[in-house]
Amino acid sequence: MQIGFVVSVRRLQYDGQSLTQWVRDLAPRLELTESSLWRAFSAYRDYVRLAQRYEALPTIEQLPRRVSAECIELLAKIDRVAPIQEFSELAKKAVAGEVTRERLRQIWGAYKSDLNGRTARGRNSGIAKVESKHRHL
Repeated sequence: MQIGFVVSVRRLQYDGQSLTQWVRDLAPRLELTESSLWRAFSAYRDYVRLAQRYEALPTIEQLPRRVSAECIELLAKIDRVAPIQEFSELAKKAVAGEVTRERLRQIWGAYKSDLNGRTARGRNSGIAKVESKHRHL
């Protein structure tokens, strides 16, 4: 699913009902599964955060159509653990189509194994950073 599609969906009328119910009602009208729509919304939110943090990235409206929700999810995960400068270069290349989704999966897999089960999730948890001698990017 294309992130640009979500930009358009976000502009649809939301009448204040629960977001969950809105997605349940909207997904069939768009001929999507609820999980696909949730994934796209999550990727949208993640990308907006990334674009705010890394000014070299295009805005969500300028994001090329080829950038998938999975690509954005992977970038958001890598951003939590990778060195800032290295991540910035990776993100620019990924958005430009110079890094494949498979390569992003490999990079995330390498960082994930270096984390040894630590995460950045949960109450009062700090950002789990990799203290690895390996360069994954």
